[in-house]
Parts: sequence; structure tokens; C-alpha cells
Amino acid sequence: MEKKVPGWVIGIGMAGIIMSCLGIYTGGVTVILPKILQMQGQMMPEMMEHMTKIFPGDAGHGGRSGPFAPGSVKELYGSMFEKLAGSAPWFKTWCYISGGTLLAIAGFYLFASIMLLQLKKYGVILFYIAIAASCAYSFINAAVFFSAGSMIGIMLVFVSIAAGIVNGVLLLTVIFSDKKAFMM
Repeated sequence: MEKKVPGWVIGIGMAGIIMSCLGIYTGGVTVILPKILQMQGQMMPEMMEHMTKIFPGDAGHGGRSGPFAPGSVKELYGSMFEKLAGSAPWFKTWCYISGGTLLAIAGFYLFASIMLLQLKKYGVILFYIAIAASCAYSFINAAVFFSAGSMIGIMLVFVSIAAGIVNGVLLLTVIFSDKKAFMM
């Protein structure tokens, strides 16, 4: 006898697959983030030198010093990059740890979502574990990235909090849904 898959299982299972795939993507990006920031840091002096050639002095400002006066371009863009990417010395290590952890959690989350969709008896338990790990990771990661003090860190805080909220809603939906289909 074939089991009928309840609508909530399909919805939650598909949402779990989507969230886990986003987690895999985000984990991969987080792992390579230090390298991206390093490359941008290497390109920054060249870009600033180019900007001083494009905006030589304060032409058109009537002799007043302006944002593009000699030296100010380097200061302006240098400070902007420092605010964007500047971070605590442990940020690079945390990106590797955080990204690797997220890849593992998201991979397990994907597996649990598939088991849920297949109505495996242990599917709900696996999904509970995966989604609880994902929620815990999201909020811990948000706190750590917030303490990094960079704009990149702050942006990752918002991503982590949003993922935690969505996962929390999915978890509550599973908790309060009828699980008779898993008893057969």
C-alpha cells in the first residue's frame, strides 16, 4: 500500500531543500570570503592611484579643497574599504570554521529534508536535528559576525538572523503538524 504524502510534508520538505541549498551556497561563499577580501585589498591601492589620476586636484571647486583633492581620494576610498572589510584578526579563521560548519549542517539538512519527503520513520527526527542545528548555528554565527565589527560582518548578521527565523518557523510547523503518515 502506497503512503499518501501530506501537504505539509511536501511544503516543509521542499522548503528544507531550498534552505539547505542556500546554506550550501552561503557556506561555500563564507569559506572563500577571506580570499575575496584579500584580493580586493590588493586591488584597492591600484584603484586609488587610478582615481587620483581621474580627479587631479580640486578642479572646478574654485580653489577650495574637495573630496577629490590630492591625497583625499586615497583617504576616502581607503577608509571606505577599511570599514567594509576591516575586521578582527580572528575573522579569517572564523570564516573557514563557520563556512565549513555550515556546509556540514546544510548537507545534513538536505539529507533530512529528503528523508522527510520519503516519509521515512526517522525522517522527522532527522529533520528536527538538522533544523535545530541550523537555527543554533545561525544565531551563534550572527553573534560572532556582529562582534567582528566590519560591514561584511554586519551583512552576514542579517543573513544569519533571517535564516534562523525561517528555520524556526519550519521547525514550529513540523512540531505542530500531524505525523500519522510516518507511523505506517
